[in-house]
Amino acid sequence: MNKWILGLAVMGLLVSCGSADSEETDSSKKEKESSEKKLKIAYYELEKMYTDLDFSINAGKELEKEMMAANNEYAKYSKQYESSLATMQDPGASLDAQMAADRKMQQAQQKLAQIQQASGYQMKQMQLEQQLAGYLMKYSEAYAKEKGIDVMLINAPGGTIAYIDSAFDVSDDFVKYLNAKIGSESVSLDSLGQTPAVPGVGPMPAQ
Repeated sequence: MNKWILGLAVMGLLVSCGSADSEETDSSKKEKESSEKKLKIAYYELEKMYTDLDFSINAGKELEKEMMAANNEYAKYSKQYESSLATMQDPGASLDAQMAADRKMQQAQQKLAQIQQASGYQMKQMQLEQQLAGYLMKYSEAYAKEKGIDVMLINAPGGTIAYIDSAFDVSDDFVKYLNAKIGSESVSLDSLGQTPAVPGVGPMPAQ
C-alpha cells in the first residue's frame, strides 16, 4: 500500500514538474520571439515624388502653362508700352498721335502691373508643395501599415540619413500606391487661394 501511495506521489511530482517546465518553455519562447522580431524599415526618395508622381507632373505642367501665358501677355503689353513711348518721343508725331500713344502707354502700364500681381507663381508653387507634403504625410502611414513596415523614412538631399542600403528603397512602389490613391488629379491653379487645402498635417520634408 505504501509503495502505491509513494508511486502516485512521484507521478504527481513528475506531472507537476513537467507542467512547470512547459509553462516556462512557452514563456521563454514568447520572449525569444519578441526579442528576435526585427524592425522592418523602408524609405522613399523625395526627388521621385516630384519627378514620377502624377500629381507633381500635372502640377508642373499647369504651372508652366500659366507662366508661359503670363509671359506672352507681359511681352505683348511691354511691346505696346515701348511703341507708345517711341511715338511720344517722336518730334514729328502729331499731337493727336502723341495723345493716343500716351493713353496706350498708360493702359500698357496698368496691364503689366495686373499681370505681375495676378500671376503669383511662387505662391502657387509653394501651395502645391504644401499639398504634396500633405499627401505624403497621410499616405506614407497608410502605405507602411498596409505593407507591414515599422519605420518609413524620407531620403532627401541635406537630410539626416547618412547611408541606407538601396534594398530598403520602396520609392517606385510608393509612387504607384500614391497614384492609385490620389489619382491623376487635374490640378486647378485657380482654385488655390491664400489658404491652401492640405489633406494632412506636417511640415514639408526638407529638400
